[in-house]
Amino acid sequence: MKKISSLWPVAVFLLLQPDRVLLYRYGYTPWNRGKLLDRKTYLLDDEDGPAEEALARTLTRITAEFRPGADDSWYLGLPLRYFTFVEFSLPQAAADNLDQAVHYALMRHVPFDLESTHVRHDSQPAGEQLLVSATVVPKDELSPLLEDAASAGIAVSAVLPSLALVARLHEENGFYISGGETETEVLGWKDGRIIFSAWDLAQRPEAGATFLARTRPAMVNAPLPGDCRHFLWEQEIEVREAASALSLAPEALAVLDQLPSNPGRALADFPYQIGLVPESVLRRRRISFWVQAAALLLVLLAVLCIPLAHLAGLNAKLGRLDAMITEISATTDELTRMRAENERIVTELRRLASAQGTAPVPAEVLRELTEILPPDVWLTTLVMDRERVELRGTAASATTVIEQVEASPLFKEARFDSPVTKRGDKELFKVLAGLERQPVQGG
Repeated sequence: MKKISSLWPVAVFLLLQPDRVLLYRYGYTPWNRGKLLDRKTYLLDDEDGPAEEALARTLTRITAEFRPGADDSWYLGLPLRYFTFVEFSLPQAAADNLDQAVHYALMRHVPFDLESTHVRHDSQPAGEQLLVSATVVPKDELSPLLEDAASAGIAVSAVLPSLALVARLHEENGFYISGGETETEVLGWKDGRIIFSAWDLAQRPEAGATFLARTRPAMVNAPLPGDCRHFLWEQEIEVREAASALSLAPEALAVLDQLPSNPGRALADFPYQIGLVPESVLRRRRISFWVQAAALLLVLLAVLCIPLAHLAGLNAKLGRLDAMITEISATTDELTRMRAENERIVTELRRLASAQGTAPVPAEVLRELTEILPPDVWLTTLVMDRERVELRGTAASATTVIEQVEASPLFKEARFDSPVTKRGDKELFKVLAGLERQPVQGG
């Protein structure tokens, strides 16, 4: 019989290390904000099959041992090398359209196309400015890990940097150091924010100490007190060796054996986790959970009202009630899934209809380019899809080309996709520009 206590949600953290997966499983109830239920380590070995499938096999073993519930949250903790952390400021006026403003600002800070990334950003006012911190993860690096999790039956709710999670839950400013042989990481933490991060992938025994010694000058200049604490977590380097590389006494380094057994802090405001589940789905999960919790409350009230003379038949009645709750829960999950799928289909149909009715046609683009480009411009390539146009060619001034394209009402976000080069008295250019949606004409 399914236990009524299993209705309460569980948060599972899978922290991926070079050769193992660390599992922390926390239970949450209205009277307890987080209690450690399980802590286990799973080695990633290739004895049972190809090495590239080791993670998928390990995750399958985990789900066989801890069967994921419909309301459970699974977090995937990854090394720092998967993440790009960016901080910058924007005018207060950008708050009215913050997502778009952050998008444009990030285009100048990250070396890849933002459409191929997962992004999380947070902001806080500072005088007449907004201080923005953004966390970026490329989708192509994350996709193989999510596919391994999905094949094991795990729906990952969010990804986050493992070392930042350790610092957040430990709640103490200082430097956090992990690894030491295959992969070494250093993270500076101050007042709930990452102020410094560095990592190294050199795979040799002495690599960790060498990296720490090389990184020490940057750590010294970080905005942390000179006597700040240094913490070792899941380290592969001896304490004395790490202390020597950092020019510290061994007693200045503290070893963290594990995450707190009762963290007492939710991750809702953790600025470095990137959610992968739409908010609408999370909202339906919460509604489903509280419906089941209300049913549980009714069961408990019924138990309290039963006379002592009827307690002999209580277990059988609870069994029937649990079966009813299980059936209702399964029906709720199926209806939620069907509603989400219907919403996805409707959204996609609307998007396709909008794109079909508003995208500029090639003839309009060609006519506009003919009118706005100077006579000395010679186009060698023109590539167009529904979202953007790519122009390659020569001109006396490539800057004039991008200015004319940007000024046209048919284009937006014009930028050079590669450096401008000279060929004789001409400049070779490659320009990318988005296509503005045109109003749909009424019939």
